[in-house]
Amino acid sequence: AYAIEVDDQGYVYVSGRAGEKFPVTAGTFQTEFLGGPPHGPYPSQSGFVAKLSPDGQTLVWASYFGAGDDPSHPVRDLALARDGSIFIASSSTTGAYPKSIRPAFERGYRSRHLGKRDAVLARLKNDGTEVVWATYLGGRESEGGEGSVRTTSKGNVYFLTTTESDAVPVTPGVYGQSYHGGGDFYLAKFNAAGALLFATYLGGSDLENLETHELAVDHDENAVIASGSLSKDFPTTSGVVQPAYAGSGEKGTGDGTNYPGDVVVAKISADGTRLLASTFLGGRNGESVEGVE
Repeated sequence: AYAIEVDDQGYVYVSGRAGEKFPVTAGTFQTEFLGGPPHGPYPSQSGFVAKLSPDGQTLVWASYFGAGDDPSHPVRDLALARDGSIFIASSSTTGAYPKSIRPAFERGYRSRHLGKRDAVLARLKNDGTEVVWATYLGGRESEGGEGSVRTTSKGNVYFLTTTESDAVPVTPGVYGQSYHGGGDFYLAKFNAAGALLFATYLGGSDLENLETHELAVDHDENAVIASGSLSKDFPTTSGVVQPAYAGSGEKGTGDGTNYPGDVVVAKISADGTRLLASTFLGGRNGESVEGVE
């Protein structure tokens, strides 16, 4: 499991990666296991989403989500909307989703798989019977190895991923109009119907190192990203606690580990046009972060 949420009635929603014998339920949008061959430390797996009763005694429903030629596309994150919809963050290497899911991409922002790996955002019905809409996000290179999704009180949804593409779609007037190199953050905001409200790059000339659950939204719908970066030129704003990069250390202390570089915390305005605040947070060795609220 990678993500867990609880709704106002106490129902529990879980998403992650699962193998062939996962207990999916009849009538959900994907009951067929379509995981790829074993890859590295992982056996054949696919993404999953499940809903449990408040007392934990009943599996209300469970479904696979995903297909491809490797097992590296779990459902990394999920978020609940006020109307009961479930939004999930995933990725795809081939775009070979089953027939039950393909029509959802036609109802979303972008229906075609473009790159080596694309990020995927999808909206699910609360009863697990249908993918309402889904969209690919990305360019000709790779996006979406990890991703975070958050909903707002106004019914909008934010999606955060990383990109290695220099031509992912951005919208006019946003803060980050161009790719800076090494792997940037890519932040997109949609309305509940799947229309793109804005999309922006954010990063420096080196690697922005995303994990999961590294996105939050405040009451004004400003987006807050808390993650890791190796970019000494990651943009910061005046008056913040740490305006300069502090270092990644030697091998085993940051450099050469899963957590190189410094933590960065950045706030983007609700319309995507302004970097409201941004700071580094770290010492001379390596740091990262795996959660923000």
